[in-house]
Amino acid sequence: MGLASYYLRFIVGFANITQPLHQLTEKGQRFTGSPASQDALDRLSKAFITAPVLAIPDLTKPFILDTDASNDGIGAILSQTGMEGERVVAYYSRALHKPDATTA
Repeated sequence: MGLASYYLRFIVGFANITQPLHQLTEKGQRFTGSPASQDALDRLSKAFITAPVLAIPDLTKPFILDTDASNDGIGAILSQTGMEGERVVAYYSRALHKPDATTA
């Protein structure tokens, strides 16, 4: 998951997509595939080849930050409005672990 996580800023809902894969790597967890983990791997593979091209940030223009949270994760989209309309500059998401989820 390490190399794939490097690209999380390019993929909408990265943490949500990869949740079943992270569960496979938890300490004490037996590494066995499941339909959910295979679906996550398929969705992640598709996201890598269809991810939109991100805009280059223009530091002279204001940024728009959209955030979202649930019991399972948090996410954000950083964008800017330009001549082509609103363009995404970066995505962020991360799964909430049990201690995080109780304080969120």
